[in-house]
Amino acid sequence: MKALARLGLIPPVLLTLGATPAATYIPVGKYNEAIVMPAGTPLKLDRIEFDDRALFSGRLVIEGTWVLDCDYCEPGQKDNELRLSMVPDTATIARLPRWKRHDNDIRIDLADADRFIRSVSTVDERKRLHAGTLLEIRGHAAIMVDHYEATLECDAASYSARFVDVAQVAKRANLPTDGNYGCGYAETSSAVARPAGRS
Repeated sequence: MKALARLGLIPPVLLTLGATPAATYIPVGKYNEAIVMPAGTPLKLDRIEFDDRALFSGRLVIEGTWVLDCDYCEPGQKDNELRLSMVPDTATIARLPRWKRHDNDIRIDLADADRFIRSVSTVDERKRLHAGTLLEIRGHAAIMVDHYEATLECDAASYSARFVDVAQVAKRANLPTDGNYGCGYAETSSAVARPAGRS
């Protein structure tokens, strides 16, 4: 097509009609880093703290694989906490602000998600997660989030957001989440709970 344009057979303006708008880059000095702001993102950079924590305003629907597990849990300990995270799909990633140089895979930790956690798990499953006899539960959903953050720790990128609401009913499924997600994530795919007759 470009060759035809050089020959004058296609007007140059037509070549730009299908082009994807370019992302913008916001420099972050301390680590010779930058924040990538996709052209289509509904989020806006609010501020950068200490050159390793970027906070964003606005809301975004994240679609992908959710994982419910126990964060840094030890069997029998009372302070064990369940963790809900989301591995976004390709379309969502294309709209997410992210670090440029620290480009490991994206997995978003979700805060204030008790309502979602209760809707996708039973009381018994949550007890088993706390006890370490069940490693995780997985599924697919689309959820609305806000308070999106991008941080740097352990020389890797980490992401978090606050759960707002469900945009698409969560379904249970043993979906793969292979990837390099930085600190605190060791991939596990065994001992995943099977669907319990719920959608």
